[in-house]
Amino acid sequence: MKKLQVGIAALAATVLIGVASMAAAEETVLVSMKGPGAGNPFWAAVERGAEEKGAELGVNVVVLAPPSESDVAAQIAQIEDQLAKGVSGIVLAPTDPNALAPVVDEAIADGVPVVFVDTKGSNAGVTYIGTDNQVGAALAAEHICANVAAGSDVASCRASSRSRPARPAPTARPPVSRPAASISSPSRPANGIGQKGWP
Repeated sequence: MKKLQVGIAALAATVLIGVASMAAAEETVLVSMKGPGAGNPFWAAVERGAEEKGAELGVNVVVLAPPSESDVAAQIAQIEDQLAKGVSGIVLAPTDPNALAPVVDEAIADGVPVVFVDTKGSNAGVTYIGTDNQVGAALAAEHICANVAAGSDVASCRASSRSRPARPAPTARPPVSRPAASISSPSRPANGIGQKGWP
């Protein structure tokens, strides 16, 4: 867990360097997280890393988050407020990429650079720094298939309440030969990994 938090803090710092390079010293960069740092080690590490790098670079960092990850309206209002105050750059983990697209467009139109972290936004041409969960899921499935005995039951759990339309599996890597393990869940067919609509 400690290594993960250090890695997350490093990610936040890297993102801040990118935005800070576009902003002159003594200017303000908004880090808009989609969840409060208190009680969440991921967002606490992002907040700490951003503030530490901001202090190192001489850039004022304002870290804001809505009261919950589902409070899209609060995140939009926070960003609009910071734009009105003349923020120099925005590091954004959008609660809802489509709902935040207009305020991101507004920032870009005002000449404020924006970088997405953790969740890719829907605005074209905006840099995204984060993980590719599709590739991560495929790697996890490959590992399970290679290391679990044929006929074993394997559960598929989802840790997020957000729903996105299914996307096809990545095609950059060749298909993997899978053992005859039974991989299923109530909503997924056995050995459904790689089937159309479920990566």
